[in-house]
Amino acid sequence: MLKIKNPLIQGFLKEEENYSLFKKYQLEPTQKNEQKLDNKFKKYYLKIRAISYFSKVIHFESKKFDNKHRTYNKRFLSILDKPAPESDNGTLIDLLVDSSTNYCTEEVPSKNLEDYIENPSLYLSIKKLSSKQKKILYLAYIKDLKDVEIARYLNVSQQYITRTRNKTLLKLRRDLSD
Repeated sequence: MLKIKNPLIQGFLKEEENYSLFKKYQLEPTQKNEQKLDNKFKKYYLKIRAISYFSKVIHFESKKFDNKHRTYNKRFLSILDKPAPESDNGTLIDLLVDSSTNYCTEEVPSKNLEDYIENPSLYLSIKKLSSKQKKILYLAYIKDLKDVEIARYLNVSQQYITRTRNKTLLKLRRDLSD
C-alpha cells in the first residue's frame, strides 16, 4: 500500500471509484487511463475548492454580520437597556422589575377604542363617533398601523383613511375645545 501524506489526495483516493481508477492506471499506465484519472481528480479538486471558498465566505460574512449587529446594539440601546445611574452593573429595566412578586403580566388587549381612553371628556367625544371612525383611530393609534396598512386591512383607499382620520381628529378637537 502506498503511503500518501497529502490530505487532498488521501480524500480523493478514499472514494472507491477514484481508487479503482488509480489502481487501473498503476496496472495499465495508458494515455486513456491517465486522462480519466486526471479528469476525475480535476473535478474533485474544483469541488473541494468551491466548498472551501463558500465555507470561508460564510465564515467571514457571519463575522461581519455579528460585528455589525453588535455595533448597532451598542449605538442604539433601548432606553431600558441603558445602565442605571445609581447602580454599578444594573440596567434601568432591573430597577423596574420586582422579582420577588409572582404575578401574571399578560393582558388581554381590547379591540374597543374607548377602553384605552382615560380622559372623561375625550371619552364622551369618542363615544359620539361612528364605528368606522373609531376603528380607524384604533388601528392608527392603538395598533400603530400606517394609513396604507389600514386601507389594505379595511379594503378602502389610503386617501379615504387619511381624510377620515383627519376629519375625525378635527371633530374631536372641536368637541374638546367647546
